[in-house]
Amino acid sequence: MSTNISKKEKAPETGAICQTAQGNNKITSSNDTLGKEKSQVTFFADLDAIAGMLKMIKDCLSVIGDSALEGTTSTEEIGNALYITEITLDTTIADCVHLVEKMRP
Repeated sequence: MSTNISKKEKAPETGAICQTAQGNNKITSSNDTLGKEKSQVTFFADLDAIAGMLKMIKDCLSVIGDSALEGTTSTEEIGNALYITEITLDTTIADCVHLVEKMRP
């Protein structure tokens, strides 16, 4: 009888260990899913920021072009505005490259 009792006692322990292992696997899966969701949210936030910067650059170029055509802005001011727009464009391109690198396996 003592052998049967010890076997019965070990079975629940083994079952508990299996359940714990399965539970940990489920937690890992949930964490993986949560990590992927956070990654997607970050990706879309980065993409929105890049789109916003590109729209701003387009607007700046439009204003610079209009000012140049109207002749109301000095050549120096147009040059400065173009320089700032160029820096903003370089930064946006770097952000795009970084985003693409994050997507590669």
